[in-house]
Amino acid sequence: MKRKRGLLVFLCMCMILSFGGCASRSKQDSSLSQNSTAISEEMDYKGWDSGMGNFASEDVAMEDSASADVAGPEGSYDTTVTTNQQAAQTGRKLIKRVNLDMETLEFDTFMNDLNQTISQYSGYIEDSNIYYGTYDYHKSRNASITVRIPVESLDSFVNNIGNKANVTNKYESAEDITLAYLDTDSRKKALEIQQERLLELLEKAETMEDIIALESRLSEVTYDLEMAQSTINNYDNLVSYSTVTINLTEITRVTNPEDETAGARIKAGLNNTLYDMKESSIEFTIWFVTNLPYILLLAVIACLIIFTIKNRRHRRQKQAKRLQDLTSAIAKSDEEPPKQS
Repeated sequence: MKRKRGLLVFLCMCMILSFGGCASRSKQDSSLSQNSTAISEEMDYKGWDSGMGNFASEDVAMEDSASADVAGPEGSYDTTVTTNQQAAQTGRKLIKRVNLDMETLEFDTFMNDLNQTISQYSGYIEDSNIYYGTYDYHKSRNASITVRIPVESLDSFVNNIGNKANVTNKYESAEDITLAYLDTDSRKKALEIQQERLLELLEKAETMEDIIALESRLSEVTYDLEMAQSTINNYDNLVSYSTVTINLTEITRVTNPEDETAGARIKAGLNNTLYDMKESSIEFTIWFVTNLPYILLLAVIACLIIFTIKNRRHRRQKQAKRLQDLTSAIAKSDEEPPKQS
């Protein structure tokens, strides 16, 4: 009986303790939820009321004014002009690129002039690849150079460098990134306002749970803000410094533009043919002289092979002649009658 009473008392105490723990936990959860709700309400109210609300109202006002400018005579709108599109019409962000295919008779001189010209216009070489040829083939050298030049000096630089070599092809392009730039800048400003509000709320937070939640959100906002700033910095660099790509080839004769008359084209064709024949003969002579030891060695081997083949053929003919003579002698002796004694 004593054992049963002790077991009942133990079970009753466990039930009382469990009910007490559940009640305290529910009370703590309700207090945490109330604190989180209060903080979120305070964040939303203060953020939108003091900073973000003003920012949104300014955007709405600018969009309304921009839409009013494009309204038709009867109040109908043919198109929607946003704030970024309106700003894009006043100051555009353009990424300019120029590709130049060039040829020169003096490769080293041009490279020195190019480096001096780049320094003169406060530019820099972003990428350079120069092919000097190999031991077997070193007729011409090639270079591919990517240059970054301030946008205000782009035209002057291209004209200057174009006078130092023969330009065979020129390609220019301009990429408009105004809307993307303004969208990223607007997102950056919104993230900065949100970061300030989170920092203010973090200073007022009292419980550890609230501090952890605010710091987690603050780290996400800070990361997004750094990514937006990095994108803007990249845009600024591409807009401020234009990209000029130079593909250079070393040649022995400058390419001249073709004339339209038939006589001029015939003359140019004959000159090109004679020039190609001259270059081919020179290249063949160089190849023959440089490979003369191999040619002599192959000639000696060929002579030995020919001598061996002729010697064997001569032996076979000699043996065949002997066999033919022997056969003839035998046949002749069989045909002769025997002598009578």
